[in-house]
Amino acid sequence: MATLVKDTDTAYHAVKALSNSGIGKMLECPAIFKAWQDGGLDEKTKALDLGHLFHSLVLEPETVGKYSLLKYQGNTKAGKEERKEAEEQGKITVSAKDWDAACSMRDALLKKPFAKLFFSQKSLQTEQSLYWEETVNGVSVPCKLRLDAMANIPRLGIIPVDLKSSLSANPEELPKKIYDYGYHRQAAWYLHGLQQVGIHSQVFVFFFCEKDFPYLVTPITLKQDAIEYGWQQCQAMLESYAQCVQDNYFPCYSNDIIEIDLPHWAYRRTA
Repeated sequence: MATLVKDTDTAYHAVKALSNSGIGKMLECPAIFKAWQDGGLDEKTKALDLGHLFHSLVLEPETVGKYSLLKYQGNTKAGKEERKEAEEQGKITVSAKDWDAACSMRDALLKKPFAKLFFSQKSLQTEQSLYWEETVNGVSVPCKLRLDAMANIPRLGIIPVDLKSSLSANPEELPKKIYDYGYHRQAAWYLHGLQQVGIHSQVFVFFFCEKDFPYLVTPITLKQDAIEYGWQQCQAMLESYAQCVQDNYFPCYSNDIIEIDLPHWAYRRTA
């Protein structure tokens, strides 16, 4: 039974199920995925904080009250006290620099013609989670995804959108970034997941938004070949996950002694 629900980010992450992020970890190593799923890997970074603020400003502006804008430097006495007080109130602290950057990113995004059209739709839905199950070799695999936004666009149908904060939105640099971060898998995973609730979208739109001035924005879609390749990877990891569950074993890189060599370029260097 597939369900699309409006829930919190915390509620979504509490559900143990295979996601696009999990598929990326499975591709690294099943043992890394298991440690990550069990909460043993802390991946919180400054970049993620800025990305979350940007998402809140665009997708859920009514929630920005959860952020507390810092007035003082964090390494000063006043700054430490200010941060402690905000955290005791359950607030997320943010520097003036990050706040200004996130606001500028939002403003630049909403100037883009398609973004302006998309986010003005009455049908707009944001921050929704989708849960479903896949049966793989007789094993039931719980699956999930979290949509940034989705809207029914006249003459185009239902379009899912994902926001990416990035150091660069240069189209020439994006193919490598898309591959390295598995965004081709994300597009495939999300389009497949939406089909489970009867939503047959023809396209998935990414907005790459730069985090520094002049905050350039590049909207992109992926070619079908890239999405099909992404889905092949998803299928392979579904099978791998199902096997791990069946065996009750998430293997590491190798249990055998492996003979390795130096990188090929090392031999070309002179002493």
